[in-house]
Amino acid sequence: SELNEIYDKKGKQLYLIAYNILRSPQLAEDAVHDAFTRLYNMDRTPERLQAYTFQAVRNAAIDFYRSNQKIRDHGGQQQIDNQIPGKPMHPGVYLENDERAAELNEAMVCLSADEREVIMLHIHAGLRFRQVAEVMERPMGTVVSWYHRGIEKLRKNMNSADFQE
Repeated sequence: SELNEIYDKKGKQLYLIAYNILRSPQLAEDAVHDAFTRLYNMDRTPERLQAYTFQAVRNAAIDFYRSNQKIRDHGGQQQIDNQIPGKPMHPGVYLENDERAAELNEAMVCLSADEREVIMLHIHAGLRFRQVAEVMERPMGTVVSWYHRGIEKLRKNMNSADFQE
């Protein structure tokens, strides 16, 4: 089915979206599973299934975040980020230099949740800005602004003129 193809081609990116919100491999897997279960049980297929799938995974991860006391009790996302010292921001992002990974992780903590999510969706999930805007249910101009603001913050925080978008 079309959903199987989306999972085969975009499963890693869908997982990364959930992980970016939840900061837990197990909860991220559960959120993706929950989203796909809901999608498989739908009566009719949405017009833009891939964008709808990304939105469903994002919504499932947000639902898991809201309902999981352990995550909420840690005082927010920045606290959760700080509990994973030296670990790259997203699984699957392989950097040659551990120092650079720690620097990127530290810089990503400085971003707002929206900036971090836009960067994840655009760079790591490979979505176009229009698709990111659909998934986040925000105007495209806002999404592009968050992206550029986030990239600029990363450049400044990493003190690197060679930081690439």
